[in-house]
Amino acid sequence: GFTRLERHIGEELLLERTVVGVVIKVQHYLPQLSAVNASASLNRIARLADRIVASSSEGAPTLLEESLLSELLLRVIGERLEGPGAPDGINVGCDARGLANTLWSVAVLAVPDSPLLEALA
Repeated sequence: GFTRLERHIGEELLLERTVVGVVIKVQHYLPQLSAVNASASLNRIARLADRIVASSSEGAPTLLEESLLSELLLRVIGERLEGPGAPDGINVGCDARGLANTLWSVAVLAVPDSPLLEALA
């Protein structure tokens, strides 16, 4: 199950109707975000960004700073990566559904290749 804090953060994220609003919430709660919350954050941002793209001729907004994106992905993965062989033996921080949602979010947001993406694969 989810902790009370995880549930509260999740509900707060769902109330946000803009990418900027979600990013502000993520920055506010970043020290307390669990892997589940990080995955949900990326998914919410991607869903809102997807709506923007569908209603516009422009590409997805690039509102996520690379450092914030990396921090969310690290929380989903579950541990910090070190060295060239880091993707092997990663301790995943969320379940299969969370990983699937994160991978979908990464695809929608067109996240550039990185060792973090290799670890998710």
